[in-house]
Amino acid sequence: MQLSRILQVLLPALLLSCSSAEKAQSIMTGLAQAKYGSDVEYVSNESKSFVLCFNRPKVLPGHPLRPLRFLVFDMSNAEVVFEDSLESADVYWVNDARLEVHFIPEVISEDEEANGYTYDVVTRTRSPYSRSGRRS
Repeated sequence: MQLSRILQVLLPALLLSCSSAEKAQSIMTGLAQAKYGSDVEYVSNESKSFVLCFNRPKVLPGHPLRPLRFLVFDMSNAEVVFEDSLESADVYWVNDARLEVHFIPEVISEDEEANGYTYDVVTRTRSPYSRSGRRS
């Protein structure tokens, strides 16, 4: 079933039957599971205003890298504010407003400057950073 069809069915029912926090939670869970299946992890920022929803598919024979698929959900506006899919990386909250995404070293060559990026959920800006910790 397509994501848009799932939302058409679920959204009206959710809006009529829940508080706004419960609605946002239900929408977020429905979206994350529609995109990534049932194996989704949820990590809120400190204030619980944004939730990082991510999935790491299992390693397959002949493909040792673990892909990372994630989205960031704004609980107050019940919407996805950022989404990415990477061959092999880690993602985590640095503070209440910022995520860091670290590329796994085997994925980047020694001469590449980028080691990952930060994403600010408030300003909705993405900034690369270098191995030395300086933004590039």
